[in-house]
Amino acid sequence: MKKLLLSSIFISCWIFGLSQNGQIENGSFENWTNTIIFENPDMWMTSNGSGPAFYGVSKSTDAQQGSYSCKLESEISGTDTIISYSFLGHVGQAGPDGGIPYTSTFDQIFGFYKSSMAMNDSAMVLLIRWNSGIPSYYVFLIGGTTSSWTPFSFNLPAGTQDSLFIGLASGNPFAQQYTNTNSSVLFDN
Repeated sequence: MKKLLLSSIFISCWIFGLSQNGQIENGSFENWTNTIIFENPDMWMTSNGSGPAFYGVSKSTDAQQGSYSCKLESEISGTDTIISYSFLGHVGQAGPDGGIPYTSTFDQIFGFYKSSMAMNDSAMVLLIRWNSGIPSYYVFLIGGTTSSWTPFSFNLPAGTQDSLFIGLASGNPFAQQYTNTNSSVLFDN
């Protein structure tokens, strides 16, 4: 009886398999699913996708105002620290080489941040004023740990420009030595 039952099941499965004509679902690769690995803020370039499987720039719903902020994280890789960055402008082989058109005069930049930085670690705000192709560099550091949105403002010499480069980084790439730790900073407004 067991042999007859097993034989019947085998034959039924074989016939059912033949009735499928050997078709494998989506065997012709006509249907695809879009998978998003990372997002970038509109108009801003980021370090996402520029290194091996580290996407340290993300959209955060922890915002000072509105719905989102920009979160930058550092990650330890072996004995090295990988920082993340976001910028508005143009970068060439040797670094920033141009900005976005901006001719209004100003003598201060300001915004808000939250951070979880290790002692002696700092996030960076980089501003470059381009005037007729000549850059003026301004580097500002933010550090410490803040659990609430904290305003920052940095004074600049009065001046004019035809374009601006704005860069944000989860660490200070100009430091002689990185603090080998995971750190994060959120920027908004």
